[in-house]
Amino acid sequence: MKLPHVTIEYREEETDALGKMSLSLIIGFGLHWAWVYLVMYNGYVFFGADKDSYASVFAVSLCVFALMLLGYGVFFKSVRQLLITAKRRKVVRLVAALCMSFSTFLMYASFAFGDVFSVAIVGGVVSGFGSAVLLMSFGVSFSVCDVAVSSVSAAFSFLLAALTFVLVLLLASYSPLAGVTLCSVVPLVEVICLSHCSSKLVDNLEFQACTIDVRIVPFALRLCVPCLLMGVMLGFVRAGSFSSGGDSIVGESAFSVCLAGLFSCTMALFAMLAQRKTLHFMFRTLVPVAAIMLLILATPLGKSGAMLAFASFSVCFMLEMCMWVLLADISQRYRISAFTVFGFGRGALALGTFVSLWTSPFEAIEKGFPTGSVESVVLVSLVLLILANSLLPTASEIRSTLCRGHRCPAFGDGADATLLDMGGGVGEVTANRPCEPDELSCADGLSFQKPSEEKDEFSSVTVAEGSHGEESAREAGGVSSHKRSEADGFSSASMGRFKRKCLATADAFLLSRKETEVLFLLAKGRNSSAIQELLYISAGTTNTHMRNIYRKLGVHSQQELIRLVESMDD
Repeated sequence: MKLPHVTIEYREEETDALGKMSLSLIIGFGLHWAWVYLVMYNGYVFFGADKDSYASVFAVSLCVFALMLLGYGVFFKSVRQLLITAKRRKVVRLVAALCMSFSTFLMYASFAFGDVFSVAIVGGVVSGFGSAVLLMSFGVSFSVCDVAVSSVSAAFSFLLAALTFVLVLLLASYSPLAGVTLCSVVPLVEVICLSHCSSKLVDNLEFQACTIDVRIVPFALRLCVPCLLMGVMLGFVRAGSFSSGGDSIVGESAFSVCLAGLFSCTMALFAMLAQRKTLHFMFRTLVPVAAIMLLILATPLGKSGAMLAFASFSVCFMLEMCMWVLLADISQRYRISAFTVFGFGRGALALGTFVSLWTSPFEAIEKGFPTGSVESVVLVSLVLLILANSLLPTASEIRSTLCRGHRCPAFGDGADATLLDMGGGVGEVTANRPCEPDELSCADGLSFQKPSEEKDEFSSVTVAEGSHGEESAREAGGVSSHKRSEADGFSSASMGRFKRKCLATADAFLLSRKETEVLFLLAKGRNSSAIQELLYISAGTTNTHMRNIYRKLGVHSQQELIRLVESMDD
């Protein structure tokens, strides 16, 4: 008598796992926003200057800031060449941090002692330049993180920004010079944190600079329009909150600002845990909460300084997090250059805030929220919020802006180069010859040459799962694993043949940034523990990426993945 053979299979839910957190990224990004809120958004209270004079300085700084970021988006290839080496990047960041520190003292001295308005304008120009450079550097670091890590990092960063903002203001209320000195040190600490997190998250990646091109005009229009509207709305709310309750922030409303940071952090974490699979998951949770906060401002409860500070700062924190996580997710998910995504996205957001300075019918900068126009401000802000949320680009719209019919960046200019077409939402690779019967057809409509069972020149790379054939993989690929040349990554022609095959596979199946890095290590025969150590990610994140890669490529084992990579045309 034979008993039935029963097999119980447990399949873990395919969801994003929370990876390793970079404490230096959280601290550095939080300090950057604390400096921005202190010097830019609340500078007339921080420096003791009159509101009209500082409004002009803020407008100049914001204009330079927006133009710098938009320049990143338009001329990203030229900018990337300027930052091609790690040494150049460190020098540029240090110069930017020194500019931010110098501008803080410059604006303080001009308003507190000499009242030299032209000196303050120079400080505004320098601060806009330095802030744009460092913010873009943080954008590059966030663009290589998983969406869960980006969300948690942004949430805790804004909480830290709220606490630092209040502490420095409290110190400045007792000793203005001590507060300004501490604020000047913030960018220097920030750049140290930025260098530390970049060395862990960015500098050791093989394909960080290998991005997929987009059609600039359609991409910019789909991204800039909602960001511009969101910037105008945030400009109204932020100006009203600081102007109406700026002096009270150092008093009874200090606790409210800290509470707003904690509340925004909690809501962002809840949104990440609840529905992080969609592109706009932050907006689905936080936009309704932000709308409720705006409505509170129009009620008698919103007239008190404490409630005004809590509601308005909560709106600013939550929506800033929404936009930042969205941009990081777009860059990570579709491997679009962080210069392009954050340049257009953050640049348009800053441009919208600049427009709000001159278009607000409620004189928000000069008088805050006048008693008779709070309802009008709230109504306009709600309309702008709804429009911006409805115009956010969808996943299919982002994919439609990826270059169609352009030569895959992994290949050179040979006649047999494969063309890449990603316009329809699914990558399609077609050779310049019809498919033969012995080719392998994938479920997504992709056609590749069927992997040969015979060993070829890449046989040294085809090693058993879990082995460490590092030296053989290096020889086969023609490159050093994690010590590539400085020019490598910016020119696919300088890559070894093995890396070009991995990049071609990633482009064909539209793998994300981290999935591309994991694919490269899997194709070299690395196991999950080695991948965790090299990419600074957790075990759960590694397993999630491996499952996603296997599903997208239609393979079931590491050996099948290696054979598929080998079969790609070089």
